[in-house]
Amino acid sequence: MDVSQFVANAQAVKDSLVHLQPIQDRIIARLSRLLEQDAASIAAQASSPEAWVLNHQLGSMASLLNALTTQLEQGEPGLAGAVDALTPTTEAAAAAGPQHTEALAPAVAGPSYRLIHKSGNAPIHQTPARIRLSRDELSEVFGHLQPWELTRHRRPLGTPLFHQSAANYTNLVIDCENDTARRMWETMPLAVAHRWGKRAANVREIKHRYPEDCDCWCRGTWVAVVEGHAFGRAAIADKKRQERKGGEGAAAAAAGRDDDRSQSADEGTLEVLSFEEFRLFFLYSIRIPHPPPSSEPLPAPSAPVHLPALTTVVGLSVEFAPLRIGRSWCTPNLTSLAIDRGFVSTEAVKPWISGCESLEEIDLGGIEEDGEGEELVEVLRVLSPSNSLSSLRSLKPVKVWQARAHHIDRLRDTLVGRGVNRTLCHMGMDILPGDDMRNDDGTRIRIEKVADLAGAVMHPDALASPQSFLDTDYQCSIAAELVSWGCTHRRPLVRAIVGHLAAHLGQVVYSGGEETAQEGTAAAATCAAGASGITDGTFPEADTLELESSALATPEKQERAADIAACMRKLTTVLARTSPAEPDAIVPFLRALQSHYARTKTDRTLTLDLRSIPSATLTTAGARNGLELGRHAAHLPAIEKVTFHITGDVTDADFDAFYGNVMAVVASSTKLRGHKETSVTFFGHTTVGRKVACRFRAQHSLTGLCSNQFDVECDRFVLQVKRRG
Repeated sequence: MDVSQFVANAQAVKDSLVHLQPIQDRIIARLSRLLEQDAASIAAQASSPEAWVLNHQLGSMASLLNALTTQLEQGEPGLAGAVDALTPTTEAAAAAGPQHTEALAPAVAGPSYRLIHKSGNAPIHQTPARIRLSRDELSEVFGHLQPWELTRHRRPLGTPLFHQSAANYTNLVIDCENDTARRMWETMPLAVAHRWGKRAANVREIKHRYPEDCDCWCRGTWVAVVEGHAFGRAAIADKKRQERKGGEGAAAAAAGRDDDRSQSADEGTLEVLSFEEFRLFFLYSIRIPHPPPSSEPLPAPSAPVHLPALTTVVGLSVEFAPLRIGRSWCTPNLTSLAIDRGFVSTEAVKPWISGCESLEEIDLGGIEEDGEGEELVEVLRVLSPSNSLSSLRSLKPVKVWQARAHHIDRLRDTLVGRGVNRTLCHMGMDILPGDDMRNDDGTRIRIEKVADLAGAVMHPDALASPQSFLDTDYQCSIAAELVSWGCTHRRPLVRAIVGHLAAHLGQVVYSGGEETAQEGTAAAATCAAGASGITDGTFPEADTLELESSALATPEKQERAADIAACMRKLTTVLARTSPAEPDAIVPFLRALQSHYARTKTDRTLTLDLRSIPSATLTTAGARNGLELGRHAAHLPAIEKVTFHITGDVTDADFDAFYGNVMAVVASSTKLRGHKETSVTFFGHTTVGRKVACRFRAQHSLTGLCSNQFDVECDRFVLQVKRRG
């Protein structure tokens, strides 16, 4: 007999039995856990698919264990007798000498272990690496699954645990970004969405993420979920009332009186309704069916929809705001409302405002406005007088950029009459028109009325910072004469408003008008003495000065325009509309400006844009002299770019003189300090431009502009000369 094979067989049987022991322990632990459940729980799960699988596995294992046990019982007596018979022989072989030990040593597989110490302590009880979760704990776990994920586990969970898991939802997102979520919401019937809202009885926020340019996607689903939640809460409140009515004594009577005073004693849980537009990375990155699914809501319920915990509504767009029309939603505790997308009608906004007594923030940037504030007044008048807006702290925007005095007075009376009495901390008033703030009576009256409105509704601390009630995000120009008037006004708030506008706008317009202050004030005497409220710090952000055609009509106005330009720290561009009578008045202005720069040791490079140059001024001899800026280069600021905009047609008889004057003006401009580019435009008079282009191509070598210093381009719209390098 092969001794090595004998030992190997014995070791293999031993190892198999040792390996079988932990498997046996694990199976026993699992079966013990199953048998620890009460009979009712086992019976409730007996019909589930998992129970059928377990029953099949137990039957197979029982048959296998029965056969194995029988075979081991039959073989164990023979094995015991054989081992007992071999024990003396083995001991003799061990005592015979080391030669046999060396022969048997290679047959031992793996290291040898032996007990070297006993602590005397009882063995540590180690439970299996798992715990049994209670129903509440399981509902918390499954409550993190999305509705379509939770639905897959409905049968194994059972109906009670399924509903308990759905009731643990705190945030629901009707999302179009995720493909699985989008398809689920698109195919979900509105009645099913209503049931999901009813199940989510503890939800705190419902968010709707709709695709870009498709606001109506699943908006009916959103309404169904919200109303379902409200009715779910109402059902819970009804159940509690029934339980209280079943009681006896004073407590039941008091509960009955509470029920009589309110249809719903429930405090609610839904606090936030939010809407977010999902911007596509590229067009058609997601596919939306046409027409959009579930775009229309279910018919309005007959019972009121109570949302007592709702405090915040943000992101309402033109498609969602009208959905409350005809639906009896009660949101008495709403504090923050933002309807900031699209052009929402006032009729769609009124239901969101009506009945609210605790509003703190209102953003109606999405409503249709005409710049007079009438729409805002119409919306706010839905609220009852007295103190319905006493909690209001932020109101925006207030668009009064073309409002007259009575419009602003009506808005002030509406706010004050509803409790807004010097309590606002922020009010985004838009008083900037679409083009420019002109120096006229209408603009001045509007500014004074805006000061009245701000003084009546803004908190005194907020009045110290005009940015708290003025919106200057829109870019437009402001008249220098208006700034001079406002900065010398007798009312501090008017001075603050005009100063704030001047400090944030980027373009100043000077037309040479009167810079008057109110009579009888110290400012009036100051203006009469030739000074004004414009200083070096008046226009910290303005980089463009526009001079109207009348701004340079007299030497005094030319000097005044230079004074204003010198006060603009960031001045880079001068736009001048030339007068037919004084086409060369730009030169005295630039000379005066350079004198200011020389006195203050300021080195600045400008861009000069001369507009509305009549072509007739360039058809006579000598007319070009005032526009040949290079002749005065030593006395002018550095000008890197010059543009001449020529208007009007030119007859064939005058064209030769016109072309010669234009070329002389262009050539002269290249001698300016810092020159980089000169352009002459003929926009609107392509016939003149075409003639100039044809003549230039034929005689370009005579102009002196075709050297290595310049790149020249000429077509029917523009003649452009750029300095190389």
